[in-house]
Amino acid sequence: MGPGRADAVDSTLDAADRPVQRRVILSPHPDDAVWSLGGAIAAWARHGEVLVVTVFDGEPPDDGAPAPSSVDPRARVGGSASRHDDADPAHRWRGLGAAPRRQQEDAVAIADLGAKLLPLGLREAAFRQEVDGRFSHSAPASLFASVDPGQWPDPSPALLERLRAVLRPDDLVIAPLAVGRHVDHCLVHRAARQLVPSPSFYMEFPYAETAEGPAVQQHLDTLGLRLGRVRLPVAWSPWVRAASRYRSQVLRLFGSGRVFAQQLARFAGVAADVAGAGATGSMWVVLPSTASGIATEAQNVASAEPATMDAACWIWSTRDR
Repeated sequence: MGPGRADAVDSTLDAADRPVQRRVILSPHPDDAVWSLGGAIAAWARHGEVLVVTVFDGEPPDDGAPAPSSVDPRARVGGSASRHDDADPAHRWRGLGAAPRRQQEDAVAIADLGAKLLPLGLREAAFRQEVDGRFSHSAPASLFASVDPGQWPDPSPALLERLRAVLRPDDLVIAPLAVGRHVDHCLVHRAARQLVPSPSFYMEFPYAETAEGPAVQQHLDTLGLRLGRVRLPVAWSPWVRAASRYRSQVLRLFGSGRVFAQQLARFAGVAADVAGAGATGSMWVVLPSTASGIATEAQNVASAEPATMDAACWIWSTRDR
């Protein structure tokens, strides 16, 4: 790792006690937070308040178009395209799950982890419209922003206002890293950085499947983030159980629950035999390069989980935790 980035630190490091603040995880769509951070959410919820804010989970326009969709590379991750025989074929790419069902799945999954859910009900990119009623995005490719963050779209006043009303000054905010550059993820990332002095970030599954090593580091450098990392033990079983609650997306994007669990386990670094048994694992969390911040977060999570873990996921932070 480059200058200013700490190597992995063992979770047994000692750190001074500090008050537990509310953690707020910003999830662009239903499933993003749980798929990416389910193990950590469960651990954090054991000893403090955790709020998952799902931003873009609103109803699609009432014009006969198919149900809303995240419409992202996940559609190519071993899954099959959904079909809406009564929909305009030109809009069929937009439909990967009805909003009410996805909202229900989100509520059940987050309750499973012991966290609270706040859905903002904003319309996702695939169904946002211009003043004249035209869809803002005419094709799937248009849902992905430039590699240059300077060209990412600006968060709307409505989005900023809704988030501002939710956040408290002492919240620990964790936002998407937007490693896949889906515009909704970019919007939430930029909104967090505008509203919060020093938010943390997580790398989203399954975008991380296609963004590894140098590509991730280049993304971080482009965003101007200098980070350290730490391995945090968490329970794999509640993570995969909650993640599997998003059945509509699991089946459409991965084809089966088995394929989904295998790919999530690979993302989390869970051994094949452990993943198959639904046992335990640990998560990777990337934090500030200060030793106290790294050690404290490791202690916070490790104190809530069993000792035998082997999974991994990522969070990035720009301030002492």
